[in-house]
Amino acid sequence: MERLRLEKKNQIKGGIYHKLMIDLTFHSNHMEGNELTHDETRYIFETRTIGIEKNTSKKVDDILETMNHFAAIDRVIDFANYPLSEAFIKELHKILAILDSLIFLLAIIRRCPMKLAVWKLLAQGLWGPK
Repeated sequence: MERLRLEKKNQIKGGIYHKLMIDLTFHSNHMEGNELTHDETRYIFETRTIGIEKNTSKKVDDILETMNHFAAIDRVIDFANYPLSEAFIKELHKILAILDSLIFLLAIIRRCPMKLAVWKLLAQGLWGPK
């Protein structure tokens, strides 16, 4: 575990951490229907950007799912020495779902003529994902 943390901290390319992040994210997301290739997943991990070839497109959901997955794996590595708890599992779920929820909310607000009212409800915690 310490080696993973060291490689993560020092951003070592080609090590166990690098391979784990790319392979685990690609295969896990692929099982869920994500259409990014292994190379695209690697590119996103290494550059935190997306490289799209001419006349191609990628689903925003696939890209967000990939970024969320990287964040969740990092969290597991950071807290691997602590006991597993229901709260931690819920935290991982939030990490995996947070950007999707934000995009959903922004899409609703964008279409809503009463944007200010929606923002006030969000700020007060009276509406939105729990």
